[in-house]
Amino acid sequence: MKLLRTESLDEGLIFLAQEPNVHVLAGGTDLIIQMRKGTIRPEALLDASAIPELKIIRRQGRELSLGAALTYRELVGADLPASLHGLKDAAHGVGSPQIRNTATLGGNICNASPAGDIIPPLLALDAQLHLMRWVQGAPTTRRVALSSFLKGKGQTDRAPEELLTHVSFEVPADRSVLVFQKLGLREALAISRICLAVAAGEKEGRFTFARIATGSLGETALREPSAEQYLTGAPLSEDTYAACGALIAEAAENRLHGRSTLPFKREAIQGLLTHALRAIEKEMTS
Repeated sequence: MKLLRTESLDEGLIFLAQEPNVHVLAGGTDLIIQMRKGTIRPEALLDASAIPELKIIRRQGRELSLGAALTYRELVGADLPASLHGLKDAAHGVGSPQIRNTATLGGNICNASPAGDIIPPLLALDAQLHLMRWVQGAPTTRRVALSSFLKGKGQTDRAPEELLTHVSFEVPADRSVLVFQKLGLREALAISRICLAVAAGEKEGRFTFARIATGSLGETALREPSAEQYLTGAPLSEDTYAACGALIAEAAENRLHGRSTLPFKREAIQGLLTHALRAIEKEMTS
């Protein structure tokens, strides 16, 4: 098996373009397990963990860009706006400290697990992905919404010769915040049984916008448009939270019909959403 470890983005892109059956290695927390199980058998590996362009934390105006090779430890320790604490909460809840030291933002996205903790917060932030490939002697870039990139469990829109370089999104404006909630089988080291992220804004006691994303309610993490539409313009109140919870429970029931996990997940997602909306109200009114 060929292995290329490089600090050159161009060299990495050329390697992806020229070698057959290449897999990208950054942290390797999922890839190595899959290789040991024999579920994937790459002929070559590109170690992209040392490419500087994949380690950026850059803000230009309202837009924040995060490199795909950032580890969760680096993400938790990053100087991010306070309104993004939900993103840090999601990163901090991933695995053990040893896993957070090596697992990467881009690896979690490209692994496309329905239970990937970092994906719902990024969906709620309406995140864009930036992918590069080598074409006719030069690098080219493609930008795609995360919501369009995810195609199913373990399935994405990434072409084999493409490299995810970074994620970008607009930082929530004043009177806006991102929150994350997760329910696992135990408090620590738990893969999410179910998780949820809400980005929302408030003015004069009403929601100015809401973006809600759930994980482990289907084949991939998803936005929840019916609940989002209901919240927009609605008052911050227990009646609103109950009605919105009923909508998201209905969505879960349609998605999980016939599955043994439905009764648990239907109740759990309502509880997580209510908890998240109460947390937003507390932040907005304190």
